[in-house]
Amino acid sequence: METLQPSAAEQAALRTAARRGRPVDVELPRDVFLEKTVSIPRAARAQAQSAIAVQMRQEMPAQGRGLVWREALPERRGDRLHFPVLLMKQDELAALRRAVEETGAPLRLVRAAVMPGMAPFLDRRGVTDRAQRRWTALLVLLLALVAGWTLFERWSALSELESRNAALAREVAALMDQAVEAQQEAVSREASLSTLASEIASFEAEYHRLPILTDLTALLEDRVWLSALSLDRDEMRVTGFAEMEVTAVVEAIRSAPWAAEVALDGPVILDPVSRQNRFQLRVTLRAEEAT
Repeated sequence: METLQPSAAEQAALRTAARRGRPVDVELPRDVFLEKTVSIPRAARAQAQSAIAVQMRQEMPAQGRGLVWREALPERRGDRLHFPVLLMKQDELAALRRAVEETGAPLRLVRAAVMPGMAPFLDRRGVTDRAQRRWTALLVLLLALVAGWTLFERWSALSELESRNAALAREVAALMDQAVEAQQEAVSREASLSTLASEIASFEAEYHRLPILTDLTALLEDRVWLSALSLDRDEMRVTGFAEMEVTAVVEAIRSAPWAAEVALDGPVILDPVSRQNRFQLRVTLRAEEAT
């Protein structure tokens, strides 16, 4: 969002998210906030938040009542740390929340753009992500029940076979027949387990792209870090910062086996605070990675 109130186009996007039941993260540009720089001794780094709060209440009118502030990563100068601090009124934050929720979209986060290390101004993930956590727990429980039932079936089958072997030790012909039946049952159970494993693999391929994240960690240098990553079917969008030329980042990702095409998804912006290149990339995944 460009302002503290959603535009008509942004309201339409929020209503679309509401219809799909997707939580919304609002990212505000830096120029909508008031900005201060708070300096503290390096020795007070462990109590930085408390030290910043004390200074803000001392320097702001009415001891900062009615204001919300968040600090970003500090700049070190000599024996002091200089924290960029963004401020906004609590009433403005409440009005923004009402404007988003009036569209029906569940608001999850409100944060400042391009401010590494800054906590959100509003964080409702404990509420909006609760359903997802419940479904995940339910899935884990279901898989545990399936695995337990399979083990119980195997244990029951083995117990039955042992008792039959003891009872029919002298009847070799009957024992052979039972062995054939037991083998057929084992094949059927293995087929069921194979089907379950295939379904689980499909689930993981659709929702868990850990190999892609692992490759990114290996391909990108320490001078590059990502602030946002999203996957949607065969397309991945990456936002991040680099202390190097962005073309090198593009070439590094392009070398990945799952990358069919890598292109800039916006202008490369030099961050005025960190003096690093902010970039946005659009990566088209190969067909086998998108399924």
